[in-house]
Amino acid sequence: MRTLLSIAILLLTAAPAFGDTTPTIPEPDVLSLIGIGALAVLIGRRGKK
Repeated sequence: MRTLLSIAILLLTAAPAFGDTTPTIPEPDVLSLIGIGALAVLIGRRGKK
């Protein structure tokens, strides 16, 4: 459940970066949010083992 919540939060925060149709590089703060979300998913998966 925690992993699903982390992924949902990550997708909601990163949605504006992926909604733009012009090919641009996402801002650094969006990339950091994606990294934080990925780290949260990894920590959540490691905690289950």
